[in-house]
Amino acid sequence: MLCKTDVDFEHHINNFINIVSKSPRELVRLFDVLVREYDVKYAQENHIQHLSNDDFQDAIESYIKNVVWTVYDRKNLSEILRLGMQRFINKDVQTAFKISDQGARNRIRNWISAGAVRQAGTTAGESETGGKPANVYTISDPRISIMLERSLYDRDALIVEAVVDDE
Repeated sequence: MLCKTDVDFEHHINNFINIVSKSPRELVRLFDVLVREYDVKYAQENHIQHLSNDDFQDAIESYIKNVVWTVYDRKNLSEILRLGMQRFINKDVQTAFKISDQGARNRIRNWISAGAVRQAGTTAGESETGGKPANVYTISDPRISIMLERSLYDRDALIVEAVVDDE
C-alpha cells in the first residue's frame, strides 16, 4: 500500500494533473518532488510510512514555490501577486498600481502574452445608465492561483516598482 487508508489517491493524481495543466513532463517533476519531500520527511523513521494527504499538499507547495518563478518573468509574476486577485478588471489594476487606464491595459496584455492571465468574460456597465462593459480577467495558470491562495511567496521579495507606463 502506497498511501494511508484515508487518502484518496485518485483525487490527488487528478489534482496533480490539473495543477501541471496536463503536461507529462511537469507531472513527472511534481512526482519527483513528492518522492524527495517524502524521503526528507521520513528518512529517520524506523518503519515504513505511507503517503498522507499532507504529503501530497506539501509536494504541491514545494513544487509551486520552486517552479513558478522559473516559468514566468519575475516582473510579471510579481505584479500579479501584488495585485492579489484571482479575478479582476482593468480598474482593479489601475487602483492597485496607481496607473492610468492605458498603463493597466498594457500590464494585462503582458500577463496574457505570458500565459498567466486570460479574459474570462465581461461585466455589465458600472453606472445606473449602463456604461461600458468591463473585461473580466482571471489567472489562467493553476500554479499561480494556488501560490496566491496559499501565500506561497515572500511579499518582501516581490518586485515593487510600479512605474506608470502610459505608452
